[in-house]
Amino acid sequence: MLYLAILICCIVGLVVFVGTWFGHKQKDCDCSRGSKIDLTTWEGTKQGFQNITRLIQNLGPIKQDDSEASCKEVIDIAIIGTGLTGSYAAYRLRNFNKKVTVFEQNKRIGGRMYTVRMPGLEDVPLELGMRRMTLKFKNLDKLIGELDLKKREWSKSDLANASKPKSFHHFRGITVQEADLKNSLKIPYHLADNEKNKSPTEILQLMRMMCFADPNVTDYTQASIKNGRKLYQLGMLEYMLNCASTEAAMFVKDSAPLYGFEQNVNAATQLPAVKTLHEAFDKFQTLTDGWDTLPKTLLDKFEKESKRHKVMQQYKLKAMRNVGQQHLLSFEVNRTWVESVCAKKVLLAIPLPAVKEVDYPNLHTKEFQQGFLAIHPISYLIMYLVFENAWWEEHLNTSVGHATSDGIISSIYFLGKYAKSNWKATNPSADQRYIVSVFVFNENVKLVRDMNIGTPYKENLGIPEEVTPSRTAVQYIMKEIKTMFALPNITDPYAALNFEWSRHAANDQGFGGVNWNPGYKWKDVIAKFRKPVNGRDVFILGNTLVGTTIAEGCIKDVDNFVRTYFP
Repeated sequence: MLYLAILICCIVGLVVFVGTWFGHKQKDCDCSRGSKIDLTTWEGTKQGFQNITRLIQNLGPIKQDDSEASCKEVIDIAIIGTGLTGSYAAYRLRNFNKKVTVFEQNKRIGGRMYTVRMPGLEDVPLELGMRRMTLKFKNLDKLIGELDLKKREWSKSDLANASKPKSFHHFRGITVQEADLKNSLKIPYHLADNEKNKSPTEILQLMRMMCFADPNVTDYTQASIKNGRKLYQLGMLEYMLNCASTEAAMFVKDSAPLYGFEQNVNAATQLPAVKTLHEAFDKFQTLTDGWDTLPKTLLDKFEKESKRHKVMQQYKLKAMRNVGQQHLLSFEVNRTWVESVCAKKVLLAIPLPAVKEVDYPNLHTKEFQQGFLAIHPISYLIMYLVFENAWWEEHLNTSVGHATSDGIISSIYFLGKYAKSNWKATNPSADQRYIVSVFVFNENVKLVRDMNIGTPYKENLGIPEEVTPSRTAVQYIMKEIKTMFALPNITDPYAALNFEWSRHAANDQGFGGVNWNPGYKWKDVIAKFRKPVNGRDVFILGNTLVGTTIAEGCIKDVDNFVRTYFP
């Protein structure tokens, strides 16, 4: 009996301890924007037995009750994802007298609208995702005005008399200015006679003249080039090699690395995006307080419309099952336990590779697996470097500007001077900061990622760990910049931060994006995914399915969805 009593005491003690720990674990999870979970030690203890049971139940594969009885409480619409698509869908559906809940797998909301601020430089929003818009984005501009958000010129800093922006291009070991691209004597490419002294954009126009019977073609998915091959069957690089000399194709590819030519993405989807390769800086705008204010404002207005509306964070959708006319959704909450919710309609506002990761048998048919093969995942890394002196003003004679490269760095932006900083400078007289952003794409991302371990760069600045680069990675990027401009004595940055957008959906931090592989008509693929299951109110929207003008396309996508299904 004594041993039995001791055993019982030990079990009770273990339950109390684990219950307390698990209660505190929940305390760290701000899962609902409406009310924080705030458990004390005693409350955690009282829930000990429940939490132990929950932990045991959720060890191993997710098990679901597919019966009607499993849906005790049903919400009208479940929206998965808080990027622009999900947040705007919630905003549009806020006053339809429906019970709507938005679920987000991360602690933050906004998807690829991700704004950070450095300690001491809080007045300067640094965009890790979407950075800018043009006046062509009519629907986005209208929404920004409707929400009363402020805009500014993208490259305009506090430098009142900034020189006109300049652009540079580094390829085959030399660096030239934008104006020199039309001078065949200054570029390291051996162009054909009819290609000489033309800019990359003009060569693209020449390709259209050479390749299409009708150079004014608009339906690219149905178009064929003169040799009879369908455009959608060609990769972009393959298209260019069919329509111009090899040197001209390489010249266009190397001068515009952000367009994915080297990845040979679907020419029918890419050609509309490359009519103008190098747009002027003064055509770009951004949000004054950062792009993340857009989804945050949309969701704030959504929640204020009705007490029935909720936004749940750190809820990662793991599985779906059809239960009668409802849908049983299983979420991994705070990476700790599983919680199930039933919904009449499900809006998956996440990229297709993330949808593919959801255990939903209706989307794992042969037909849909073929659709997933059309996707060409993209990864990229953005790094911000903050300097106490603008070395590019002295050496490149520009205050703001842009440079591309055919090397490890795809693109660099000189963003100008910001003087409203309360940072303590190494030099007390230096009351401003100069910012540079650097982009690395696709296969080169792994190279930088592998260096992003070890000693952090400038540990004492208070930059969040998830965006703090290593000293090795920053030094490597600086070495590449010095090589590009043949400037061995550039001062190292005062501070740096970086973020990687992965091509893998399993990376909870953020999925990079997609293009389309050759051989697929993307409009046909999209049509299959919009409402993928006959007789089920499951919908897929989002940046994967809207073409190249992502933010503008997301808004149009949601508007069409609401008009069609909520007339």
